[in-house]
Amino acid sequence: MSTSTRRSPAISIICVLLAIVCAIGAVYYWTQSTSFLAGTPGIHHKHAAIFAALTVVFLLGAIAFRPRRLPRY
Repeated sequence: MSTSTRRSPAISIICVLLAIVCAIGAVYYWTQSTSFLAGTPGIHHKHAAIFAALTVVFLLGAIAFRPRRLPRY
């Protein structure tokens, strides 16, 4: 895999956007009594924890895929 593909700023931005969406989902599931994407109504801590973990994974992906800066001499 070439470094230009692996270190793409577009992939980094997509990972940040997905992290934001997952963070909103985590907050939603921790604060709202809902049955959206869940079987029974109520606060779903497991769903919130999964969304929080995905937030961390996407943020780590954004860090891993960000382009490196060129050294200044």
